[in-house]
Amino acid sequence: MTDFLDKDYSIPTESNYMRFIQGDNMFRALSSPIVGMEYWITDPEDKKKRMPVRKHMGVNIPTEDLEENPKTHKVDMPKHFWALVIYNYQDKRVQILEITQKGIQKGILALTKSKGWGSPKDYDINVIREGEGMDTEYQVQPQPKTELDEGIIQLYKDMDIKLEVLFESGDPFKSGKITDEELQEIARKVK
Repeated sequence: MTDFLDKDYSIPTESNYMRFIQGDNMFRALSSPIVGMEYWITDPEDKKKRMPVRKHMGVNIPTEDLEENPKTHKVDMPKHFWALVIYNYQDKRVQILEITQKGIQKGILALTKSKGWGSPKDYDINVIREGEGMDTEYQVQPQPKTELDEGIIQLYKDMDIKLEVLFESGDPFKSGKITDEELQEIARKVK
């Protein structure tokens, strides 16, 4: 690296959603996840785009609702997903992280069941992504427990994020203020 840019510089993202990039992906869970099933359909307003449809666990998804993926020419089957609010350290912003990869889900679930780790709201997680396409592998690495910066807590408090709106194909960032109970839960976890 030269002295042209700081060695830690990265191009900022404007997305409200975290995506796993090659290498390290460090984040802190700010909320508990919502879980359900997700599949993709053609956007009724723009036939060139595809959009996700999310259903609560246990809700029947009729096979006639499933569509062929224009890229793979195969019907996209519903996938189990988690969606949670996180703080993305790389982008330095509060975002939603959707996890559909079973290996990552299993890794985080194992941490939550561990007496030594518990809730991911109490520590940072680094998901390391290596490879491309069907050869992509992920490693889930917990980081030492630390208190979350008060500025991050305040930023999250001030945002209008309601994950349940994802089940209505809405924008969780335009849905209302965080409840006092949710804020107390976050504050309790960082003490």
